[in-house]
Amino acid sequence: MQKLFCHASVVGVAVTVLMTPAIAQEETILLVELAQSATISDGVLTLHGVDDTVLWFSDRPIRDTGEVALATLIEAWGEGEDSFADDPPNAVLTGMGDEEEVAIVVELTEPSFEDGALSFGYVALADDRQGEFTNVSLFIDGQVSSLF
Repeated sequence: MQKLFCHASVVGVAVTVLMTPAIAQEETILLVELAQSATISDGVLTLHGVDDTVLWFSDRPIRDTGEVALATLIEAWGEGEDSFADDPPNAVLTGMGDEEEVAIVVELTEPSFEDGALSFGYVALADDRQGEFTNVSLFIDGQVSSLF
């Protein structure tokens, strides 16, 4: 089992892509998006103050890097044979709650980006903690075959 730890404000997405000049076929990557904070309420997880460019890097041993527009990720969410829309990805939101670190495991659906906020529908898979969080990281596990 692979463990990920992050103390920066990031959004991560693990995906598999089919083919690009920079990425080999079936290479697994993690996408990283900076965010200032997050709120979880009434079935919606929202990251505030996100950038419109997502950085990515691949698993070892390949170790490629690059960036993709957040709009491209959102558009690709429902595309492909094994899309996130057909089989929603699991994710972990980590960050600071009132006075403690939190890790909340969710299933994500229906992404949208508006006015610097990235929102998802979600279903809690473990702790259904709601509220406001700072220094957040969101790691998404899954496959978006048409991302690039």
